[in-house]
Amino acid sequence: MKKVQVKQTWFQTIQKHYASVRKQQNKKLLRIKIKLFLTVLLPIFILALTVQVVRTFIQIKVRDVFTKTTNPSKDEHLPK
Repeated sequence: MKKVQVKQTWFQTIQKHYASVRKQQNKKLLRIKIKLFLTVLLPIFILALTVQVVRTFIQIKVRDVFTKTTNPSKDEHLPK
């Protein structure tokens, strides 16, 4: 059985058009948010993470340098 097409009222037409325009605007807004995240926020996050990693690496290296103690009496007995 075929469905009979009913003519839409002016209100239904306007409502349908408004829904499609709103959907397009939401897609544009989502694209802008994604671009903003990828171009601004993500690089800042990566930079902050890099700074923390470098700071931790330096702390580890400094700790290693100062914890290594050399005994001068043992150094004298080593053959040259």
